[in-house]
Amino acid sequence: MPVQHGIVGPVPNGRQPEDYDRQRRRVLWSMPSGLYVLGSRSGDHRNLMTCNWISQVASSPKLVATAVDREAVTAGLIAEGGSFSVSILAREDKAVARRFVKPVEQVAVGDDGAATAMQGIEVLELADGVPVVAASVGWLACALRHTLELGSHTLFVGEVTDVGGRASGPDDHPQVLRMEDTRMNYGGGPSPGARIEPAPADRRVGLPGGFWHCPGPAWGHGFGTLRGRVSDRCAWLRRVLDGGRCGARAPRPRASPRRRPAWRSP
Repeated sequence: MPVQHGIVGPVPNGRQPEDYDRQRRRVLWSMPSGLYVLGSRSGDHRNLMTCNWISQVASSPKLVATAVDREAVTAGLIAEGGSFSVSILAREDKAVARRFVKPVEQVAVGDDGAATAMQGIEVLELADGVPVVAASVGWLACALRHTLELGSHTLFVGEVTDVGGRASGPDDHPQVLRMEDTRMNYGGGPSPGARIEPAPADRRVGLPGGFWHCPGPAWGHGFGTLRGRVSDRCAWLRRVLDGGRCGARAPRPRASPRRRPAWRSP
């Protein structure tokens, strides 16, 4: 990934760049959004990715757009496969969203060759073979219609070709997962090489206040930043994803505990 130093402009005249960049990120993070699982496939390569940059953008035709980091696995699969899916999760399915913050490594397939589970989560394959989360409140199948390069991200616009899911009745209005239901924030991440802002003290429990930036394809989707120090300690990242308690910074190695002297009577 090309390294960019400094702060992404423009910066208004008279504003201190670092202070402005910090406020800009906070304002962007405050924009409400859902938290979805974006499905893609090219050939035998399938993937599911946690994503919040998804929205309907037209009513006739029915178009849905998603912006994906241009170096993410998902971006390549959508461009090659020509379609994508959107799984809408129930509010209590935060653990499902955590399963797909990195590219899928575990895929179980049935006798017919269709995927039945990914990362241990049951999935369904749509008509074009793109996976969706089986327990999703609702899902969308989208055929790629437009692609627009936007610098760090690629905008994919798809036409809705099929829908389904658990919420099918007119009176069925389940609570769906939203970004604010988690301790995550995503604004595309700061420029690589820029200072990363620590999480506020009141948000240093559970998941950190954000995703981390994945610097290469071996690490992940390349679609987020950790508000705190970026760590390459895999064991610590696993504890974060499993919902373990942690601070905004990676734990420092602890020194060997001192042995207390044997108790002696005075």
